[in-house]
Amino acid sequence: QRAREIDTLRQTRTQLQAALNNDRDINVATGITMMQYRLPRATAFELLRSASRAQRRRLSDVATEAIQACEKLHG
Repeated sequence: QRAREIDTLRQTRTQLQAALNNDRDINVATGITMMQYRLPRATAFELLRSASRAQRRRLSDVATEAIQACEKLHG
C-alpha cells in the first residue's frame, strides 16, 4: 500500500514538472514571437495556438520547435 502511494506521488511529481516545463516553453516561444513580429502578448500566443491547431500538434511541441529554431538562428 505505502509503496503504491509513493509511486503515485512520484508519477504526479513527474507530470507536474512536465507541465511546468511545457508552460515555460510556451511562454518563451510567445516572447520570441512577440519580438520577431512585434506583437502584443495575446496576439503572439494566438498565433502560436493557431499554428498548433493548423498542424494538429500540441502547443508545447510547436513552442519547443520555435525555441529551437530561434537558438539555431541566434545561437
